Amino acid sequence: MKKLLAMAALALVIAVQAPVGAQNPKRKAEMSVLVGQMMEPGLIAARGAFGGKVPLGQYLVEPHTVYRSGYEKVSPAAMARWALALHDYVKLKGGGYAKYQEYVAASGKKEKLYPAFGTMKDEATDGPLEKAHVKYSWQKDFAKVWWGQQDQGYAKAVMKDWWLNDAVLDGTVLWTAYEANEVKSADAHAWRDAELAKMVKKK
Repeated sequence: MKKLLAMAALALVIAVQAPVGAQNPKRKAEMSVLVGQMMEPGLIAARGAFGGKVPLGQYLVEPHTVYRSGYEKVSPAAMARWALALHDYVKLKGGGYAKYQEYVAASGKKEKLYPAFGTMKDEATDGPLEKAHVKYSWQKDFAKVWWGQQDQGYAKAVMKDWWLNDAVLDGTVLWTAYEANEVKSADAHAWRDAELAKMVKKK
């Protein structure tokens, strides 16, 4: 059942994304920015590689993760396509920073996520932060179906679970970095850190 739901979600995401040649200008621009930002100092510090002092991984929240599954060998363009697909899936499930802002507005709360980031773990399970979070297991199921269709080396990967974990973490790092750069607010950065903290703990 879980696999069927992930496959249905993938079909919707693929329909939204469309082939590269048929993409609208906004989607092409997002792809271009996602690939370009991988070589920017801020994102190199967050995920390594491309001239950084550490291998590709997740270095924003503890514990850090070095990607060793084979995912790290995928082309930047494929990583960008994956980040967009994962973001589309998260939005489809009612998650993401934009949805978080909607939930905050609907709740009538005026507080900012920043600087209250350190106390977010005390939020009620039905609060805006929890509502806008799509759990790790769902994202991993989606990743399994997506990479199963895209391949890029996934089919021959020995540790497929590691690949999926690397992909979910990196997709989250890439899109939330893009989003934080677009929004340019401390709240967006705090949202990113909160999401990554949950992903690292597989919540």
